[in-house]
Amino acid sequence: MKRLLMLICIFVPLLEVIVIIKMGDLIGGWMTFLLLVGIGLLGAYLVKVQGARIWRRLRIELEMGRMPAETLWDGLCTLVAGCLFLIPGFLTDIIGILFLLPPIREIIKRLLKTWVAERLMQGTWHFFWRR
Repeated sequence: MKRLLMLICIFVPLLEVIVIIKMGDLIGGWMTFLLLVGIGLLGAYLVKVQGARIWRRLRIELEMGRMPAETLWDGLCTLVAGCLFLIPGFLTDIIGILFLLPPIREIIKRLLKTWVAERLMQGTWHFFWRR
């Protein structure tokens, strides 16, 4: 897991720089800059709107005494999307937008639920609490 995170931390910025340079060659430096800023602002707006909607839904479900499991998964996807929008670049912005689209978010949630359930059933996750 540590190696995977290390590879991601090395290759994602490298890929982002390559894509930004290629876009700059294709459409020009200023247009690339404006496109990056525009996509970032659009992503931030979408995360804000969906985050507020999820927060309202969470409060309503808790007030009704229901466990808001699906809402929490939606919140996790929105949080990941927001983090991806903080990273400058086209690839992370595209992945962030995918996390915000409801049909694709459903697929991501299903994959995450399966992955978490497998880890819990195998007992490969260990939780330690310090006092």
